[in-house]
Amino acid sequence: MDGLSQNSTIVSLRGVSKSYASGVRALEGFDLAIRAGEFVSLLGPSGCGKSTALRIIAGLSEPSRGTIAWPQPEAARAAGPRRIGFVFQEPTLMPWATVAANMRLPLKLAGKCREPLEQQYFDDLVRPHLSDRIEYVGEVTHGEKVELLQHARATLFPIEWDEPFGLVMIESMACGAPVIATRFGAVPEVIEDGVTGVIVDRWQEMGAALEQADAIDPQVQRRAVEERFSPQRMVADYLAAYEATIERWA
Repeated sequence: MDGLSQNSTIVSLRGVSKSYASGVRALEGFDLAIRAGEFVSLLGPSGCGKSTALRIIAGLSEPSRGTIAWPQPEAARAAGPRRIGFVFQEPTLMPWATVAANMRLPLKLAGKCREPLEQQYFDDLVRPHLSDRIEYVGEVTHGEKVELLQHARATLFPIEWDEPFGLVMIESMACGAPVIATRFGAVPEVIEDGVTGVIVDRWQEMGAALEQADAIDPQVQRRAVEERFSPQRMVADYLAAYEATIERWA
C-alpha cells in the first residue's frame, strides 16, 4: 500500500470472537497482525473460523467481542469506504444490505398453484411483487428443483402452520443450500440451528438471519444431512416406528 513502510501494521485483530444467537461460536479469542507487503494465509480445519475472520476484516461481519484496528491513516482510509477485495467461496446473500436490497438479487419462487384458493392467494398476495428480479417459475420437476437448490444462496421457508415433516428442507440442505425457516411444526427437529440452517420465530426476522446462514459450511451441512436423513436411516427409523406401534397395539 502506497505510503506505508514495510514494517507498518495495516490491520490488527485482538481477542476477536464471533458468536451467533444459536450459541454457535465461529471464532474465539483470535489475534492477528498483518504488515505492509505481507502475503498472509489462514490455515486450519473446516469450521475453525478462517472465513469468519476474513469477513470481519473485510467489514462484512462485526465481531461479538474484541477489537479490529487500522493503525495507519492510509490503511484506515482504505478500510473506511470498504475498498477491500473479497472473493466469496460460494454464491452468497449480502449481509450488509437490507432485506429489500437483498430481494433485488434474483429471488425464485417454485411450487404448484392449481387449486382455486391457491390461485386466488397467488393473484392477491404474490403476483403484485413479481418483477425482473422476483420470478415465479411454477411447478418444477425433480431435476429442475435440484438445479435450483444447488445454485441457491439460501432457501426461505416462512411457514406459519405446524408443518408435519418438511421434505423440502432436507432436499435443500442436501443440495448445499442452508434453510432459513420459521419455528413451526417439525422445523426444530429437521434443522440443526446454526449447522444446517437458521430458525427464526417470525418471518420478519429472516433478513437478520442471512449473515448466519451465509456462515454455514456446506460440507458440514451435507454430512449432517447424510447422517440424519439418508434413505437407509429413514427407512430403518420408519420400520422401527411401525414395529413399536404394532407391538403397542397388538
